[in-house]
Amino acid sequence: MTSDKIQIGVACGDNCEHYVNFLINSIMKSSINAERIEFILGINKKSVNVELLKRNDVATKMIKCFSNGITSLEHGKCLDSIFGNMDSKYGMFVDCDVAFLYKGWDVLFESMINENTVIIGPEYDGNKYMNFPNIVGCFFLTDVLKELKISLKPDKTIKIDKHNALIYNRKIGDEIFLDVGWELCYKLRKSGYSGIALPLARTMNSSGSVVTSVSPKFIQSDMRGEEYQLNGNPILTHVGRSSTRDFNTDPIVIRWRSEVEKWLAK
Repeated sequence: MTSDKIQIGVACGDNCEHYVNFLINSIMKSSINAERIEFILGINKKSVNVELLKRNDVATKMIKCFSNGITSLEHGKCLDSIFGNMDSKYGMFVDCDVAFLYKGWDVLFESMINENTVIIGPEYDGNKYMNFPNIVGCFFLTDVLKELKISLKPDKTIKIDKHNALIYNRKIGDEIFLDVGWELCYKLRKSGYSGIALPLARTMNSSGSVVTSVSPKFIQSDMRGEEYQLNGNPILTHVGRSSTRDFNTDPIVIRWRSEVEKWLAK
């Protein structure tokens, strides 16, 4: 890979347009080398308003990866199509309902990537692999992922045994779901590469009790959503459920958008 662009791939499905535009705006506002960023948008539904997405005055490539369903499998297939169009040194996958918060995240991520540590991004919770970046917003060395022929398609639920406990960072006997992007963890760790997982911070109940290992700094007690931190600094936030939450009318999204805008205006 010779280009030093940062190619950011986003799967675009139902109800995505305003989310994608908001994501792009947050990325361009928070990056130091915005001129190096190129977006690759995978149009996953014929209903997507491509003209609305074209209103962004940024370097963008659009590819068609139409599907009839809204399953994780279709999402993974779209990401595979996006990945097939990446040809730069650095790549990213980002969910459309994400916003970036940390000014200079691009320079920070580049400084942390090397020949051994090849990926950085949000960690999972729940019945997934642990302590390794996931597909919500990961930054990686493209050539390494291509050499390992990584696919982003999901698989099935498996039971952890002595052969894979270290790879998935789970206890023997746990059952986990191999969700979209699971091969990132499996193939990279199995090949001796490491990644940096950004700790998840979230509040989930009416009292604002913190239910994650680090305390939220962006997400407030009366908000829904997640933030991912590095050294105590919020890097990005994920509101989730973009296909069913209207960007302009859902109160959860309206509050989240408002707080993102305030944060970036600091």
